[in-house]
Amino acid sequence: MQSDSAASGLAGPAMSRAARAATAIPSLAFTLVVAGQNVPNALLPEYDRRLGLGAVGLAIVFSIYLAALVVTLIVMSRPVLQRRPVLNLVIAAFVAICGDGALLVGSLPALLAGRALMGVAVGLGTGSAAAAAVTLIGERGRTVTATGNVVGAVVGTLLGAVAAELSGGLTLGYVIHAAATAVMLILLATAGVRALARARDAGPAAGAPQASLEPHPPGSSLRLALGFLAGLSAWGTASLVIAFVPSAITHNLGSASLLLASVGTLVLLVAASIGQFALMFTRSRWTVWAAIALTAVGLPMLTIGILAGALPLVLIGCAALGGAQGGGYRIGLRLVSVGLDPASQGARASAYACVSYGGSVVIVVVASFIGGGGGEVAALVTSAGILAMLISATAVTALIGTRAVLPGDRRRSERMDA
Repeated sequence: MQSDSAASGLAGPAMSRAARAATAIPSLAFTLVVAGQNVPNALLPEYDRRLGLGAVGLAIVFSIYLAALVVTLIVMSRPVLQRRPVLNLVIAAFVAICGDGALLVGSLPALLAGRALMGVAVGLGTGSAAAAAVTLIGERGRTVTATGNVVGAVVGTLLGAVAAELSGGLTLGYVIHAAATAVMLILLATAGVRALARARDAGPAAGAPQASLEPHPPGSSLRLALGFLAGLSAWGTASLVIAFVPSAITHNLGSASLLLASVGTLVLLVAASIGQFALMFTRSRWTVWAAIALTAVGLPMLTIGILAGALPLVLIGCAALGGAQGGGYRIGLRLVSVGLDPASQGARASAYACVSYGGSVVIVVVASFIGGGGGEVAALVTSAGILAMLISATAVTALIGTRAVLPGDRRRSERMDA
């Protein structure tokens, strides 16, 4: 028979400080893997200049990562593959280091290969980080991949831009990331494995479900549809900014600074981090509508700012879209995964990311081919038009599915009101 402290899992008060730190290792490892794929995002304007990519070339370089990611997520969406999450994260870290090695070469084939390897790494880590977090800390770990995606994106973009500004080249960021990931790989293979073993021996963490909910509870279809639409809208807007805004800023403002070119992306990612935490205590219905409203404001402001060459408007638009991305992606993941056990959580998180990223690939590629003749600005405007239709579909679904919310929303609201 388990003791009370064991029954509460690793979240119990008896856990040592070292053990508590070890529970964070899988989440930190995933964040670092995500950071790696964002390092080259900050360098896209310089790759565009050196390799003559153009709007279509930029879309291909950006989308090759997402294509590899989606294929990996499809494979990893099987619950049986999420039963060894730390091993998956170790493999993900190793693949990310290989991706850094390819990106160091600097040629177009190496750039595409490095981006594809980063996609495989993030795909391996997405569901595995979610499964490990739910096992280790219970319900609080359900949206860890949403947080890791945003924080990793901020860290990677800053690393790529700042390292390039300081060194005058494109390789320093990859070297730093590879070294940090190698250290994290060692921590994963030692302390991370032990932490997960202790969690399984101690029993379920507080709030961790032991079995998935019934497959089709009332309102589940609308909740799933709303969750997947929220995720697709969130990463569609993020992809628009990451793929096209840096080069559009460079061309419209005539600046060669990669840090200035990345400012829109950084504003979006910082706002996404704030949006995640600012909206996490609100009712799910309010979070969905806040994301819809911020997107409806941000898209036209960003488009007008780019067309007019007005950087302040561009940054305000990116901030609004970032808030929508952070809150929308997080609540979407909660809507599609509520009540799932750790292995099913990992599989659903992979499927959710697959839909979100896969859809954003389609948006970026279609927009680049439709508007690519007019350069990055035309492709960006086309993407904004596609996303306006997508967010309208999300709003209609939210109106129809007024009950497609999370269990406990009403109780949480009543506690907050009290």
